[in-house]
Amino acid sequence: MAVKYGLVENLLTDDPNDYRAVTTDNETDTEEDIVDDMVERGSTVTRPDILSVLEEYKASIRRRIAMGRNVNTPLFEAYHTISGVFNGLDDTFNRSRHKVKLSMNPGKVLKDAMSSVEVQRVDIDPATPDIQRVEDLRTHSINEEFSSGDIISIRGSNLKFDESDPDQGVFFIDDSGNATKATNVAKNKPSELLVFAPEGLSGSYHIEVRAILPKRKTLTINRFEKELSTVE
Repeated sequence: MAVKYGLVENLLTDDPNDYRAVTTDNETDTEEDIVDDMVERGSTVTRPDILSVLEEYKASIRRRIAMGRNVNTPLFEAYHTISGVFNGLDDTFNRSRHKVKLSMNPGKVLKDAMSSVEVQRVDIDPATPDIQRVEDLRTHSINEEFSSGDIISIRGSNLKFDESDPDQGVFFIDDSGNATKATNVAKNKPSELLVFAPEGLSGSYHIEVRAILPKRKTLTINRFEKELSTVE
């Protein structure tokens, strides 16, 4: 098995010969798959026992994260950060303006695993929307935050959509999966979209571009890999 990747044009530089790698068609394993692998490899622990221990392990980590503690294991390192602007040294944390986030880094076991990963280059269908960069034009934040109600720039390739079709456009997806469409579009080009982020958004969102591309009949959806937070 290898990490499959393809090359697409890098629109973040002025050099037309610059390309960037995009991973594609790589299989995803669930916790159930990992438990099955443990059992198939001849573990002396039964499947119910494995599931029970994993539940206790997850519950213990959850309790520590909820207590504000950092967690450092051979698999990962987890720690808290706080986003939002504080108005002077006397200001205090306010959930309407600030947010506690969880950041994670790979631990030693996963870092060691990465040293032996193989890669395989494959062809990528160019007729696929590809979001490469999201910029808040008011704060100039790139791939991090956006301002609800203000204009944002979405750059990439094959981004243009039919504005008359309600199923196409730019959508903001919250943590519960609810989608809010950007109805005010200032620019609709294959390499760049300028849209006003919907009013009233608060929290973290994924941005999706949904479009029926030329010579296609079905809707294609591309979700930006990074989750963006609203500017408080």
